[in-house]
Amino acid sequence: MRLHLVPLIFKKSKAKCLLFLLLFNMSGQITFSQSQNEKGRIGISIPVVYNYSTGVYYQTGNRKTPGGSAFSYGLNLNYIHPVDKSIFIKAGIGFFKQNFGIERPFYFEDPTALPFFTKKYSYANIYWHTGIGVKRKFGYKTRTEVIVSYMSLHSIKQYYTPTYLSFYSPRNRLTAARSFRLGYNINIEFGATRDVSEKISLGSHLFFPFMDHWNMDPIFVNTYYSPDQQKIAKNIFSAGLSFSAYYHF
Repeated sequence: MRLHLVPLIFKKSKAKCLLFLLLFNMSGQITFSQSQNEKGRIGISIPVVYNYSTGVYYQTGNRKTPGGSAFSYGLNLNYIHPVDKSIFIKAGIGFFKQNFGIERPFYFEDPTALPFFTKKYSYANIYWHTGIGVKRKFGYKTRTEVIVSYMSLHSIKQYYTPTYLSFYSPRNRLTAARSFRLGYNINIEFGATRDVSEKISLGSHLFFPFMDHWNMDPIFVNTYYSPDQQKIAKNIFSAGLSFSAYYHF
């Protein structure tokens, strides 16, 4: 009797497997069709970032770490591509002016050979970024978004303003046009986007760089007490706000 039940059980389990595969295939097609309905969007963003950072120098052998704050800003072009209904990838390129308000000694061209300190310094950059995000709809027109992104900056021009000038100073600030990688940061963003028409949406995001790295700049005085004397800055706290406008395909 038990032997007769084996083919029946096998047939039932086989039918369940076939039914499961059929349902799985149908759900995959539904998910795929839903992700196909999600449209890509292209737009522009204006980020404004506040930072408080420190630098390093040595005075009579004593380590100094002066700090200062500044606002940085930029303009970029973004493309957002949906992976499915809730996940998307983001990529973009743009211009970013990175500013620091740190007083530290630097090599300033002046015939008096006096020690000069920066009052502030800044870097004009071309940058690119990429990231992945999760969105959730609230109502018909509004979406909240959380994004983790990577941003890489390449400096094309540099500006250094001294705290004072001598009578013989040939210029009121030092400008250079060196090309080098400034650094990178990893950000987490929280924001919302709202459709204002069928093709246009507006959004704003609050973002925090939670990991960053700044490279060396040989313009800063190096007395060889430590390897980080020419490091551009060390971030203590940063937060930013971006405003975006998108066109939906």
